[in-house]
Amino acid sequence: MQTIHVGKAHEEVLRRLKEYAHNRLAVRFAYLLDNDGTVHEFDCTASEEPIHTALTQLPSRKALFNRCVEELGLTDRASREALQYPCEQQSRHKPCYYQEATINRAIIAVLQAKRGLHRPRILLKLATGTGRTKIAFQLVWKLKRSRAIRNVFYLTDRGWLLNQTRDNEFAPLAMPMSASWRGKDQPRYHLRHLPDHGR
Repeated sequence: MQTIHVGKAHEEVLRRLKEYAHNRLAVRFAYLLDNDGTVHEFDCTASEEPIHTALTQLPSRKALFNRCVEELGLTDRASREALQYPCEQQSRHKPCYYQEATINRAIIAVLQAKRGLHRPRILLKLATGTGRTKIAFQLVWKLKRSRAIRNVFYLTDRGWLLNQTRDNEFAPLAMPMSASWRGKDQPRYHLRHLPDHGR
C-alpha cells in the first residue's frame, strides 16, 4: 500500500508502487490511496501488466485471498491450507522479502504442478549468499506440515554440507538420514526422508 505525499508527482508514485509491489515483493495486489480518498487497485494476478481499478474502499483479506486462488486454479482445501500455512517462526532469522517472494512462487508452482496446471519441473536459480538453504527449508516446512507433499529428498555432494543443513536450518524437522554413493571416487549424495511428524 502506498500513499501520495505532498510534493510527489502522481506518475512517480505509480511507478514506484508497481516496481516494488510487482517486481520486488511479488505481491498480487497493490493499492494507492489518493488525497481525495480514492483507492486505486493494481491487480497483478491475471497479466504481467497490473490492471488498474478505482475503488471506494479496500477489499478484505479474505476477498483478496479468494480472488487469488481462483486465478491460480488452487481453490481446493489442500491448496488453500498449503498457501496459508505459516513459515517456521522459531528460527533466529525470518525470511526477508525476496526470500518470501521466492518461497511463495515456488509453493504455487508445486501445487499447480500437482494439479496439471504447471510443468512438473521447477528450478530456482539463486546466487550464493541469498539464503538458498533457508528458502529450501521453508519450502519443505510449509509443504510438509500442510501435508501437501509426503516425501522429500535433500541431495548434497559433500558430507559436511549435509551435517550443516541437518544441525542448522533443517533442525526443526528432526529428519532421519540415509546415505548413498556411487563408488569410492564418485561424488556422494545424501538422501533424507522427512517423516510426517504424526500429522
